[in-house]
Amino acid sequence: MNLELTGQRVLITGGSKGIGLAIAQAFAAEGAVPILVSRDQANLAHALQAIKAAHHITPEIIEADLSLPGSAETLFQKVGEVDVLVNNAGAIPGGNIHDITEQRWRQAWDLKLYSYINLTRAYLPSMEKRGKGVIANIIGMAGALWAFIYMGSWEPSAFSVNESFRLLFMVIIGGMGSIMGSFFGAAFIVILPIFLNQFLPFMGDLFGVTISTAAVSHTEFMIFGALIVWFLIVEPHGLAKLWSIAKQKLRIWPFPH
Repeated sequence: MNLELTGQRVLITGGSKGIGLAIAQAFAAEGAVPILVSRDQANLAHALQAIKAAHHITPEIIEADLSLPGSAETLFQKVGEVDVLVNNAGAIPGGNIHDITEQRWRQAWDLKLYSYINLTRAYLPSMEKRGKGVIANIIGMAGALWAFIYMGSWEPSAFSVNESFRLLFMVIIGGMGSIMGSFFGAAFIVILPIFLNQFLPFMGDLFGVTISTAAVSHTEFMIFGALIVWFLIVEPHGLAKLWSIAKQKLRIWPFPH
């Protein structure tokens, strides 16, 4: 795949391991030059060697704590303009809500939230002036959940993790980053179970086969799973994009020329 990224500079915070390193590897494979930012010098050195060995590209590495005041501005002055900014640093602490101190919460949000805001404020003006550039924010699974159940802030009787997955299905199938897609996705996840509960038993009766409610439920999950994989690979913009294409086709039909 050639995404025409050769020579482009990509700044990746939290880029020395995990998701950040995987993102850096993917950009390096396309010929871009990753700029890795992390608080851990040892991890940065390891990431540099890994990328250099795999892609024959030497990334830039910068040791910095982006939770500190003024760190975003300092980083911008040191690195200069980039073509892509990937905000990936930090993680919200897990555990019981009663056990996490206020100081730990503030440290986590300073890195995970405010570093994103501050770096975006630092880099967006120059990108707007040039008329090009991309800023991507990695939020993780928690950004798609209805509640942080791992913190023990919700009782199992009041919240089901299945609802969070339904929300995730809605976003992916309907179309990520689209309001129309959210409506399509919500309609789909409501209508599909109703349709399957009526259609599968009807087809079973036609062929003399008994369709249990468990079979209907499993079929629903299989369809959701297949559609999620298909949309993520083939059409990340989901049903909203397919609707847009259909409207365009219908607008010119039957006069394609």
